[in-house]
Amino acid sequence: MAQDNDRIKKIISKIDDLPTLPIVVTQLMELVDNPMSTARDINNVIKTDQSLTAKTLKLVNSAYYGFPRSIATVTDAVVILGFNTVRSLALSATVCKMFSGKTESFDRGELWEHSIAVAFASRIIAKKVKYQEEEEAFVVGLLHDIAKIVEDQYFHDDFVKAIEESKSKKIDLTVAEKEYIGMDHSLIGRRVADKWSLPSKVTKVIGYHHQPQFAGVGEDKVLASIVHVADVVVKIRKIGNSGNYGPLSINKAAVETLKISKKDLADTVQKLVVEMKKAADFLKIVQE
Repeated sequence: MAQDNDRIKKIISKIDDLPTLPIVVTQLMELVDNPMSTARDINNVIKTDQSLTAKTLKLVNSAYYGFPRSIATVTDAVVILGFNTVRSLALSATVCKMFSGKTESFDRGELWEHSIAVAFASRIIAKKVKYQEEEEAFVVGLLHDIAKIVEDQYFHDDFVKAIEESKSKKIDLTVAEKEYIGMDHSLIGRRVADKWSLPSKVTKVIGYHHQPQFAGVGEDKVLASIVHVADVVVKIRKIGNSGNYGPLSINKAAVETLKISKKDLADTVQKLVVEMKKAADFLKIVQE
């Protein structure tokens, strides 16, 4: 027991040492959550970051949106794209940098592909089940496996052992993580989200995306169910690699919560393939 406690304390200390999100991303998230914010407020934050300014203008003028005229100002871009899309762009660009790197045993690029696909799938499912905050679903889908970067960075050898055990024994990665690291990526993810001062709903969903029935009630449970189903859909399509080689199954409680049918799931898979192709501009801009 003492050894387990020591391992957990080590994990927490490493998370405490994590850098915070860039100030521009933090400010954007606060502004988006504030109903009194204006496009000018968002512009004033974005213009402090040259890279994000360029990405915002490139995105609004890309084929993905297909506007007939050129958009020259960030304020106009924010009005057209919407506050949530700008937040998603900023967060995606930040997270993408964290996913760079590859070792013999683990490819963060493949995890990035998995995570961005889950983000798009979450938005598709959110729209299908009429969950109003579609971009919120995108954000949580993007961040659901963020703890795996922490595990790879600070507990690399044990993390690789966990992945190898998941692969060789076909067991869920969370089981192997608990054995080798002492805590699974869902719980570590909650602590990372707390460290970054993300909204409580986002933090909770990251922590329960494998067990959405425990995410609470109302919107929290719905959002956790959306991300859970999106995660499974992406694994079925084999987009990227999350490092989890356990059996694929959709949580029954999530299906009941969303009232989603097999046809709905099939439609989601088809739409995801189309959306990922359409989103090539978005992904290219994010990765620049």
